[in-house]
Amino acid sequence: GIEYIGITTNGIVLPRKLEKLKNAGLNQLNISLDTLIPEKFTEITRRNGFTRVMESIDAAIQLGFDPVKINCVVMRGMNENEV
Repeated sequence: GIEYIGITTNGIVLPRKLEKLKNAGLNQLNISLDTLIPEKFTEITRRNGFTRVMESIDAAIQLGFDPVKINCVVMRGMNENEV
């Protein structure tokens, strides 16, 4: 049978859905986060959501998702100094 089910997400609305996803059998997450600077996050994504993404990461770990991976696209002139 299937042992691992995972998704990739931007994490913006994930905190309110995590528990249901976990109960449905999801056990692996890949969350996109291209910067650790909130203002730069808004510039890159064109939305205010840095805090929600960070909450998603914390909640996923607390709920026992394994692994929780962070996906970062390195962009010259934007975030390469953070890597």
